[in-house]
Amino acid sequence: MDRFVEVLSALLSAAEASYTDILGTLEAVCAKAVPSNEDAEVAAGHLAPGVTALAHAFGKLSAHWLVPLRNRRVFSEPPQPLTSDEGTVSFPSWPQAAYLVRIARELPDEVAATIEGIPFVDNESIHIEFLEAACRMPAAVAARVARHEARWLSTHHWHSCR
Repeated sequence: MDRFVEVLSALLSAAEASYTDILGTLEAVCAKAVPSNEDAEVAAGHLAPGVTALAHAFGKLSAHWLVPLRNRRVFSEPPQPLTSDEGTVSFPSWPQAAYLVRIARELPDEVAATIEGIPFVDNESIHIEFLEAACRMPAAVAARVARHEARWLSTHHWHSCR
């Protein structure tokens, strides 16, 4: 048993050190207001779906990161709803969507183009954020997002309300 605890402790220490290194790398890269191609590659490599650092990183990125990250498909895998064994449904948040809301006033056309290019997902929390982003855009640009969201809204029955 002592050997098992020893091995487990070593694995956990290695994972913690790796996570600390990833956060340090993301902190340094994300602090740049305008990313270089290399910065965008490094960030995209560390912003894979399911990575814990996503919310932390997207909370710090400037609007200048949108297009380089979109070009590296960082907005291509929104999470679907999750259904438990008991049948309850949850709607995972997606840090990318919160980022789009935050920068929508600054880059409305690019945010709308990004939303239009995101694969269909039946996750209410993401669609609510897309509509919140649209509310921060000029009317003509918001109309693009509204048209994009109309398909989902017309077929959707609400699981929750905000």
